[in-house]
Amino acid sequence: MALSSNVLKRGQRYALILVDLSVGFTDPTQSPMASESDDVVEANRVLLERFRERGWPVFFTTVAYSEPSQASVFREKLPALNVLEAGSGLVEIDPRLQPRSDEPVLVKHWASGFFGTDLEAPGGGRGWHRGNRPDHQWLRAGHGTGQPSAQL
Repeated sequence: MALSSNVLKRGQRYALILVDLSVGFTDPTQSPMASESDDVVEANRVLLERFRERGWPVFFTTVAYSEPSQASVFREKLPALNVLEAGSGLVEIDPRLQPRSDEPVLVKHWASGFFGTDLEAPGGGRGWHRGNRPDHQWLRAGHGTGQPSAQL
């Protein structure tokens, strides 16, 4: 059975979500969860620069645990996640991508950048929405949002 497909209009409002680009995932000399990611960090740095030049919103997510009950099953399955303790340097965003004071860093406990974060709530109190809206486009870099890389 063939499915029909429509061309979507280009979005008019953009936001960049940099997911899990913390030291714990980008610096293998400091974390068992990290891998060599210089190319990934550099690609995201260029994208970040473009968004900042245009004055478009930027958000970062980081995984951090402050209580044993947070994502306990996920952490039982992947015990290496336990190094991502709140307050440790491993949960800080990679310094090559240093967030500005007006760029929120949202703490998450699961793979999704939306579930249980400020990005989950419709509009997030910020006047935008995620999902299938023709007037908004979301781009993400990194991994783990559980969402397509571009949603229109």
